[in-house]
Amino acid sequence: MISQPMKLISIFLFVFILVFCSIEDKTVTHNFSEVEIEVLLEDSISIRALDVYNDTLIGFGYDKGYGFMNLMTKKSVFTEFSEADITEKKENWIAQQRAVSFSGNSFFSLGTGSPTRLRKIDITTRKEEI
Repeated sequence: MISQPMKLISIFLFVFILVFCSIEDKTVTHNFSEVEIEVLLEDSISIRALDVYNDTLIGFGYDKGYGFMNLMTKKSVFTEFSEADITEKKENWIAQQRAVSFSGNSFFSLGTGSPTRLRKIDITTRKEEI
């Protein structure tokens, strides 16, 4: 004979399976007839990674630095690493930026190289930490 706790567990599992197996996955289908493309920036830089912050700011990493573009004003700010940075300040050498992300009030840019370098940039002050 089945014990009382075992009956309760069996009933619970049966109800659990019944509820979750009956939930349908709803797929939203979009029938696009046309797509409009807006050019945000025309330049000779090679953007390698980008991220969008609150639908108002794009942060991007490119082959010689990183930058930001305000989507409301279309204004761009570039930080390009130069050869002078390598010889004068060893901590800021040229590295291609391959991964970027926003987190809180900061923008992170990860450069390739040996060793690799992660930069943290404050969004409002543009102060950089390595």
